[in-house]
Amino acid sequence: MKDLYLILSVFLIFCLVPMPYGYYILVRFVAMVVFGVMTYQYIQKKQMVWAVTFSLPAFH
Repeated sequence: MKDLYLILSVFLIFCLVPMPYGYYILVRFVAMVVFGVMTYQYIQKKQMVWAVTFSLPAFH
């Protein structure tokens, strides 16, 4: 799971430099998947505050 966090972090850091539009679409998709997985994990742990917090960027 930590690999997913690292991958998302690298993708988001590269958003700080000018990139093609398709890259930003890819970042949105990767972020949606990672935040969705995080939401699911927090629901399984019954930590609803964190589940709601991470579901907002996942499904926005």
